[in-house]
Amino acid sequence: MLTAPAFAGPSIAGGVFTGNSTDVGAILSDSFSAPALPAQFQLSLGAPLSNSNGRFAATAELVGHGSAGYLGGGVGVGQLKQDGRSGAVLVGILGTHVAPLTSLELRVYGGGSDVGSSAFLGLRFSL
Repeated sequence: MLTAPAFAGPSIAGGVFTGNSTDVGAILSDSFSAPALPAQFQLSLGAPLSNSNGRFAATAELVGHGSAGYLGGGVGVGQLKQDGRSGAVLVGILGTHVAPLTSLELRVYGGGSDVGSSAFLGLRFSL
């Protein structure tokens, strides 16, 4: 059951992207509280910082918060594989709190065969 208040505002995550290569990357997000819900609307932009070859994902997400963490999903555009094409992507998000304003986050991105798929595992810091 989602019962914890949602925290709105900017955050940054640093970690590892996987796919057709494993690369260090980052995700920048800004969130807005959903009135009367333990959830937030979030806009995120993520990309590998090494060996990116144009890979990125820009998504709009809905994230629900509970006492131990959060769960969410979203849609957007991206290019998730090297030498791929840009197109529609879906993202699933799972996170758990590890310290105040810090969480361990897993994201799974998927698109069509030309767009590719990827996963991200990293630490998210709320600002």
